[in-house]
Amino acid sequence: MKKIAFALLFVTTAAVAQSTPRSAPSPAPAAMASPAATPAPAASPRAPHNVTQLFQVVILHGTMSGAEATENVPKNVDRAIADVRDFLPFKRYRFIDSGLLRLATGSSGQLTLDGVSNTQYRVNFGVNPRTQSHVHISNFTVQPLTGNVGEQSVGKAVIQTSFEINGGETVVVGSSRLGGGSDALIVLLTALPGR
Repeated sequence: MKKIAFALLFVTTAAVAQSTPRSAPSPAPAAMASPAATPAPAASPRAPHNVTQLFQVVILHGTMSGAEATENVPKNVDRAIADVRDFLPFKRYRFIDSGLLRLATGSSGQLTLDGVSNTQYRVNFGVNPRTQSHVHISNFTVQPLTGNVGEQSVGKAVIQTSFEINGGETVVVGSSRLGGGSDALIVLLTALPGR
């Protein structure tokens, strides 16, 4: 059985600058070197390159009524829902919105995605250094936005967590009941395979 993780996430974009490694200076040919010549300084170790990872955040609307179904749900998300269907109380899952975010190790980012009933949500999270094949997601947060465009304020977090994810894995980060009813906002994160 696949490992299932639950977590909450917010993503922020960051520009990634990559440096070009420099080669060590070539030593002078032996015939030209004087006996008193000092050896060339050793090359400094290369600075590690920032590793980036592309993430997909997906928002679903889950309901407890009706026949079991998934509507317009991407294949990777459908597989994740199938893996956790026994743990979640919902029967129907409907795709609402998704977004992509590429983050470098040590950075954080955010997305604004549509939710249910014309509510938008801000999703933020950070990416900490990898441990083997895992990526550590820190402070994954989902918050509703209220007010008019340009004057929006951020509400209290409805999902907030940290977790680890493997490349190519889709994680059900969490769910939040809508208005105290039987419907819920469900958030998933996929660490898309590198290219």
